Amino acid sequence: MHAENFDGPAVNKGDTADTEGKKALPEGENTAHMEGVAGSVPPEGISDDAGAEGNLDDVVDRRKYPRSEFTYPVEFRLFSQNSEHASFKGYLKDISVSGACLQFEDRYGRFDSKEMNNAKIKISFSIPDGDKTSIFALIRWVGKSVPRNFLIMIGIEFQDIEPWQLGIVEKLITMRNKDHNMMWNLWEQYESRR
Repeated sequence: MHAENFDGPAVNKGDTADTEGKKALPEGENTAHMEGVAGSVPPEGISDDAGAEGNLDDVVDRRKYPRSEFTYPVEFRLFSQNSEHASFKGYLKDISVSGACLQFEDRYGRFDSKEMNNAKIKISFSIPDGDKTSIFALIRWVGKSVPRNFLIMIGIEFQDIEPWQLGIVEKLITMRNKDHNMMWNLWEQYESRR
């Protein structure tokens, strides 16, 4: 999905076009729960198991901050009543200063997508020449790429982020344009720590 970015509080409440006139949305589509969060609109081909009904491929990208798209290894821990603080390893698919989209596999069914909307997680990652950083976030949407596939994507919104953590996120965002080989070197370091 290559939707245009725009700043502003326009929210579609079922009209056929948003208040900015940028793009028509499907009749009855409501995207209010997705506004302004990085990773808040499921990527193309992902079904939204925890939120809106309808074709999300047609939803306008309403992120307040631009996102940086790349793959970066992360770990995260789930804090919900039924998850028993389950831990997962996955990848950032995109990130902004307000949130991110994470992708991971759940081969053993520990992640119940129906109960995870607004669940709290702690995401951890390392950047080159830096220590491991952890940031708390809320899950804003959950999606699966294909039925009977173990691949899950979640959109998260960072919570209570400190200025030093924001600086690390901004550094990670700017790394997107750096040497692609550096990213794979980081991945190899990450894998060797497992």
